[in-house]
Amino acid sequence: MSDHHFPILGEPAQTNCVVWMMSETMTVMPEATNLQQPAAPKTLPLMMLAIGFVLMLGSVILAGRLIWEMTSLTWQYGPQMIGFSLAHGPGALLFLFPLALFVWLLVSACTVIVWKAKRKVVRNRSWITLGSAVLALGLLSLPQGFWNVIFVGKMAASPRAPELLVYAAGEGEDRVVRGLLQRGVPIDARDREGNTPLHFAAGAGRTELVGYLIGKGADVNAVNLYGDSPLERASANHRMDVVQVLSEHGGKDIKGDAEQRDRASKEIVHRDIEEMNSGRR
Repeated sequence: MSDHHFPILGEPAQTNCVVWMMSETMTVMPEATNLQQPAAPKTLPLMMLAIGFVLMLGSVILAGRLIWEMTSLTWQYGPQMIGFSLAHGPGALLFLFPLALFVWLLVSACTVIVWKAKRKVVRNRSWITLGSAVLALGLLSLPQGFWNVIFVGKMAASPRAPELLVYAAGEGEDRVVRGLLQRGVPIDARDREGNTPLHFAAGAGRTELVGYLIGKGADVNAVNLYGDSPLERASANHRMDVVQVLSEHGGKDIKGDAEQRDRASKEIVHRDIEEMNSGRR
């Protein structure tokens, strides 16, 4: 009898089946393993984070300077042209930081939004950086009226309180006007040109505020250094609603002549020079 081994019927088929199953298992197992591993959390590149930090720092410095002008400097010297002196010096470069920060924030936010749309995990430091940028820009967007409401007590105690009241009336800052009056600032307080709060409110067309001031006893026919009454200010600026209110309460259209205006201009200039020489402006 021959020693040759003859395969049993069906053996090749079984062998091929086992080999095929092993190869398929080896192929599928890595894929299953990869599906189980979570993707690495996403974060903004370190260079981008550093750029954002620098832009935020410059924006915060600018915000601090402008807030100082709107508060402490204003309380000491009266209403200011906020940012004017800064914009006309080396500090003008600071105004570029908020613009650049806005662009940076837009690009960064879009990047994070894309990650979230792809269901990626975003690291906390990216969220914190974006939130800080929003706060820095938000700080710069706060108007002077916001600080006036918060620090109305400081304004009332300022030696420039009369001017601040007149200015607030012209800006229509009702809460500030009421706060200053409640703290004892006279309703017919005068600014450097002799204007009362009613002059500024009338000229700016603040109809409701005009009615409030009249109700509190404001002099409807007070004249400033130029010889103009509140009604004349309203009429010159075509604030007809205010003209009607003032007329109903006895207001007259009083306008100073050329000689009075010239005298007033010289007086104001002379006073400004004296204040500059004394260091008060």
